[in-house]
Amino acid sequence: MKTQEKVMITEDDFSIGDLISVARHHAPLELSMSVKKRISQGRDIVERLSRKSESYTELRPE
Repeated sequence: MKTQEKVMITEDDFSIGDLISVARHHAPLELSMSVKKRISQGRDIVERLSRKSESYTELRPE
């Protein structure tokens, strides 16, 4: 049985091999605080754009 290594994602060292390990082999995944912050900021941006798009769609006549 193969031992799974924990994959730690930091700013610069996430490789395609890490992605495959997480996706295919269910390797444990740990994110650095800076990566968590970037993900949170990205989600906030997407939510703001989504809300703007929804309000634009509601105002646009058919």
